[in-house]
Amino acid sequence: MKKILFLTLCFSISVSAYSQTALNIAEKGYKKYKAKDYKGAIIDLTKAIELNSQFAEAYYNRGLVKYNVKEYVGAITDYTKAIEINSQFDTAYYNRG
Repeated sequence: MKKILFLTLCFSISVSAYSQTALNIAEKGYKKYKAKDYKGAIIDLTKAIELNSQFAEAYYNRGLVKYNVKEYVGAITDYTKAIEINSQFDTAYYNRG
């Protein structure tokens, strides 16, 4: 019984250590954006959005990336979604304009 409990505890710790939050993934995506790894940034930011569909900053940052790759319609869509989630998101309004 103790062995099963120990193995369950070890498994739980290892899973939680490797699981990533939407914020962690979005931060990685933003770093990739700053490093001009636009494809990697879009992948990470999209994953963050999949984990938290109300993550306005992830939509905004993905909009920044899309703007830089000249995907203007996609950028506007992401800025608009960020504004829908957070109507006080000034920079999203600015960049959408």
